[in-house]
This record gives sequence, C-alpha cells and structure tokens, in this order.
Amino acid sequence: MKEFITRKTRSDAWGEDLSEALKWELYKLADYEAGCDRLAQLKLSGELDIEPPSRAGWYRFLTRRRAEENIGRIQGGVAEAENIAANSHISDATLVNALKALAADRVTSGDDKAGVAFVSAATALIERMQKERDLELKAAAQETKDEQLKLAREKFAAAERRENAAKAAVTDKSLSPEEREAKLKEIYGL
Repeated sequence: MKEFITRKTRSDAWGEDLSEALKWELYKLADYEAGCDRLAQLKLSGELDIEPPSRAGWYRFLTRRRAEENIGRIQGGVAEAENIAANSHISDATLVNALKALAADRVTSGDDKAGVAFVSAATALIERMQKERDLELKAAAQETKDEQLKLAREKFAAAERRENAAKAAVTDKSLSPEEREAKLKEIYGL
C-alpha cells in the first residue's frame, strides 16, 4: 500500500500533547467555524480540562486532523478496493469493459466528470494489466537466459573434463601410441 507523507507538526503545536482519542473527539464535536468558541464554552462549563487554543491554532489543528482523516479514508478505500478485487471472480478485461460502459453512460447522461473518472480508472487498469504482462514476459525471458547459462556451464564443464582426460592420456607413458590414439578417439567420441 502506498505510504502517505504529511508535514511534520511542531511538538509545541496546540493539541499535540493530547491523546489520539481526545484529538478525534475534539475534531468530531466542534464544527469548523464555531469550534474554538465551543471549546471555550466547554472549558468554562468544566466539561473540558484543557486550555482552548487561539483561533489560528484551532484552524491549524483542524487542518492537521482533516489531512489525517483524508489519508485514512484513502488508505481504507484502497484496502477495500484490493479486498473486493481479490474476492471477486471478474476478469480484468471484463472490468475494463464495464468501466468503459459506465463512462459512456455517464457522458451521455451529462455527467462528464464521472465519465472522465471511469475512463481514468479503465486506463489505469489497462496500464496495470500491461505492466503485469511485461513483468511475466521479463520473468520468462530471464528463465530462458538462466537455462541457457546453465547449459553453457554444463557444456564448458564437459569440455574441461574431456581436455583433462586427453592431457592425462597424452602424458601417460604406460600407453603405446596406438592405445593413446584409441583413448583420444574414445574421449572425443570419434
């Protein structure tokens, strides 16, 4: 899964010393505009025992929370899409055709943005399928190269063995010239 990179937050920023659960609770309870005032009201009523931030600090806090929320949604969507794709028994080609049909339907009904989104999804799927095919072809080519290299090494080792046997036969003083010639013919298969 793709890792999302966010800007590092200052350690003295308002809300950084709060627990993650409290950060999300504050984010959910306060709306964007009246949030800072709402925190001040909660502080005065005794429901909240932290000091409310300045208005700018509040907006920065909400911006950080929204960014984290968006990242979580994107990651959840990607994980769900991968889960659906893994559990479905639909071929990629069928899915591409379905996306193209949805795009055409949306464009003809006047929703150009959705049509473009479906075409983009189909294009991305086609590109992914092509990359997978390219990787399969590269893997097959590498296997062929590995087999050829193994065969070449075996041939080289056999040639070295024949050469060593021929050297031994030539330097063997106990063999007569006829025996040496017969042994060399046997070694080289002549």
